[in-house]
Amino acid sequence: MATYLFILFGGILLTIVANLIFLGEAISVTVYTILTAVIIFCIDVVVAFILHKLPPKLYKADKFPYKTYAWERKVLEKLKIRKWKGVVPDMGQLCDFKKSKVESNEIEYIDKFLVETCYAEAIHSTMIFTAIVVFFMLKGVYRWSIGIPCFMINLILNLPPTLIQRYTRPKLMMMKKRQILIKERENKKLKDQLQEKINSNVRLDADLSIARSELKFIEDKSKTY
Repeated sequence: MATYLFILFGGILLTIVANLIFLGEAISVTVYTILTAVIIFCIDVVVAFILHKLPPKLYKADKFPYKTYAWERKVLEKLKIRKWKGVVPDMGQLCDFKKSKVESNEIEYIDKFLVETCYAEAIHSTMIFTAIVVFFMLKGVYRWSIGIPCFMINLILNLPPTLIQRYTRPKLMMMKKRQILIKERENKKLKDQLQEKINSNVRLDADLSIARSELKFIEDKSKTY
């Protein structure tokens, strides 16, 4: 969170300072920059709220647009994503679900994790698009002196998390497949044990029935003596 805020406010401050130096319009530049950042933030919050309220069935990790292809993982590996993904802020804590590490191998937890990665990708991608929209809303020189810096800040804050979600999902899906296989083996073993117990009880009942028949035969035969 601290890194996220540092980039956000640091970027806004640098934008204001740069515009003051090159444009020299102190009040208007400051107001426009802060107003632009606030507008982007408000739109992002509204969109995030809406996306998070959508049913989980819309966030399918193995379907477009959330499916990660093999070539993507190769590209991300070349970008050394394993080395830098740990320093990217995890904003999932704001939604009461941390994605910085996998904390359980239960299938229900993994399914929840997969949905959250799809949601995170959707909101971060939308945030990038929001900055583009605001860029075209600005007029004149402010479109370039404020719109471009705000877009770059948004890109820096939202592109890495988007890539991380796409890199993480295949690993989670493999983990889920392994857990399903383990559960299937455990269920089969339990089923075999129960079936053996049932068969044992059937054999025992049959033996008892035979023993009772033999005992009755002996008793009936003894009465004839």
